[in-house]
Amino acid sequence: MQIIKPTKAELMRELKDYIFITFELISYAMEWAAFLIPYQITTGGTTGIGAIIYYSTGFPIQWSYFIINAVLMTFAIKILGPKFSIKTTFAIFGLTFFLWFFQMLVNGPDGISPLILGPGRTLWLV
Repeated sequence: MQIIKPTKAELMRELKDYIFITFELISYAMEWAAFLIPYQITTGGTTGIGAIIYYSTGFPIQWSYFIINAVLMTFAIKILGPKFSIKTTFAIFGLTFFLWFFQMLVNGPDGISPLILGPGRTLWLV
């Protein structure tokens, strides 16, 4: 089996993909830390399941998200192969880190998320 060296254009395309994935992960984690967690709003997917677990037990969202995705990725790697999962694995580790980081950044010294709109006001998402 011969290893084919990627071209510079292919490497730049891959780098660009990882940069865009990272910016999206940062945006998503900031949204969670600043808007969704303080108002106990949930979404779909594994992050939403992690939020439900967090709201009911206090177990951190990033860890339940990581555990659920680790189980799913184990099956995906066995079925689809390891080449399929490289960017997905990067995104799982990245979002786990950014969820932790932005919660630490946004939360006050008491560990409570501030209500950006002020107390007694609700955030309506349409």
